Amino acid sequence: MDLNSLKVFAEVVNRGSFSGASKALNMPVSTVSRKVSEFEESLGQKLMERSTRNLRLTEQGETLYQYAQRSVEEMEAGLVALEEKQDQVEGTLRIAMPPNFELAWDGLRDFRLNFPKVKVQLLGITREIDLINDHIDVAFQYGESTSPSAISRKVASMTPKLIASKRYIEQNGIPKSIENLKNFNCLARDNPNSDNFWTLNGEKYFFQAAVSSNEFSMLRFFVKNDMGIAQLPPYFCQEGLESGEFVQILPEVTCPEVDVHMIYATRKHLSRVVRTFLDFSLEYAGNHSEFWRAQ
Repeated sequence: MDLNSLKVFAEVVNRGSFSGASKALNMPVSTVSRKVSEFEESLGQKLMERSTRNLRLTEQGETLYQYAQRSVEEMEAGLVALEEKQDQVEGTLRIAMPPNFELAWDGLRDFRLNFPKVKVQLLGITREIDLINDHIDVAFQYGESTSPSAISRKVASMTPKLIASKRYIEQNGIPKSIENLKNFNCLARDNPNSDNFWTLNGEKYFFQAAVSSNEFSMLRFFVKNDMGIAQLPPYFCQEGLESGEFVQILPEVTCPEVDVHMIYATRKHLSRVVRTFLDFSLEYAGNHSEFWRAQ
């Protein structure tokens, strides 16, 4: 198999067009198109359907791309490893994450302490991230990326809990069942104008939220101020549970596990700064799993 043609094919998919791949590879569009066509002929398989406005992978193309994506990345990693090692990692690292993503804060602090010459630019964002157009090196998000041009690496899994303050329970009593929750103030993590629900024991429980916010820190504030019950990740409530300020509601009820993914783009060269951060993050996540899995 022609690895150069495989790389061109992967870049076309990553960029979403022949012209985009042309710019990224510094290669004429006609050459990019020819290499892909010749690659298809050598395989005896149609890899993509072309039109004037877009292209779509065939089933065979999608299968090959999943392997090509990893192969090209590992090939690039090998090239980086052959380069002369630097005494210090330095440069700029642009990271996107959900607002108030406290799960990553300690890790970012430790990364900066270990690599003080790296400038870190942080962006809190709630919309779908386009790594290339937003000029983002690494993004953290809940759930896996659906972008075919992005690599997703799971770094954490957590199970949220229903939480209220001790004072709220003393003033209002404690729910005895899921159905009984309708008699209490429920605080929802959701966007405005959307239906509020929690998934409890595998089923959706819909409710009218007393307060809704897309920020866990805001919901924790209202819990601390005795305003109701919220569903919070462990790292937003464990300290309060250990101090006795918070109480877990309906502990026998199961909440769905949520995965946190680290997202980054497949690129011609993954910079030393980005690769160092990825390696550091995966090691850090493995060494601190008790933080987000706290029971």
